[in-house]
Amino acid sequence: YRRAITINPYHVEAHHNLGGVYWEKGMLSKAISEYKKSIALYPNCADAHYSLGIAYGDNGMLPKAIAAYKKAIAIDFEHADAHYNLALAYYFNGQYGLAIKHCDKAVELGAKVRSKFLKLLKPYRK
Repeated sequence: YRRAITINPYHVEAHHNLGGVYWEKGMLSKAISEYKKSIALYPNCADAHYSLGIAYGDNGMLPKAIAAYKKAIAIDFEHADAHYNLALAYYFNGQYGLAIKHCDKAVELGAKVRSKFLKLLKPYRK
């Protein structure tokens, strides 16, 4: 991917995929940087915002993760995994009502939601 970027620095997918490689290796700051470059080149890519949210979340940056997931959903309201990860981020941020809302939407859209997470939300349902 680095070679592709050297040849064409505007290669959106190469930046996004390189971010994924960095994320898999636990190199979160580099992953975030590549996802941001991908977004700068193609701001309306829901998957890039979603991936950025994952990297932020794994880096303990919940408010930024939440913002990235919300942007992914604003672009593609039916992005089931973005709803699910947003639900997780809201839960760990203590925003249980919003966690339930997005978890339910993720389930409605067909996301694979862990039963353990559903059990964690149960006491907060009214």
